[in-house]
Amino acid sequence: MVIELLSESTEEVDRTDKMRIYAKLLRVPEYYLFDPFTGVLEAYALDLATMAYAPVAPGAGGDVASPRLHLGLGVRRGTYHGLEAEWLRWLDPEGRVVPTGEEQGRAAEEQARAAQHEATLLAARLAGYEQRFGKLPDGG
Repeated sequence: MVIELLSESTEEVDRTDKMRIYAKLLRVPEYYLFDPFTGVLEAYALDLATMAYAPVAPGAGGDVASPRLHLGLGVRRGTYHGLEAEWLRWLDPEGRVVPTGEEQGRAAEEQARAAQHEATLLAARLAGYEQRFGKLPDGG
């Protein structure tokens, strides 16, 4: 698979020469074009009979499936490296965004904070119990 990020200076080459090279010489089965400025995503599949790319119709919401990877591609609003924008994102088979490493790290930090908060609440509860009823016996 190839994903080309379009720009004004490369779009013509990406749509012509590169497409032909990837199709006829390298036989890349999936070719995607994404314009990060407009948020437009295009998908193409290699037609083995003609050795040329045929457009793939997007699904609901403009998402496209990668049959080889069993993933999808879609454009989603989000923050990456502190920049809020429309980003090209991998999607799981149910259409959910596959988190980046940065997002996984934030989620892990949030889970750790929640666990710490819960532990603090339990410790306060235990202290209240022991103050009211006396110390709990050791379990060992």
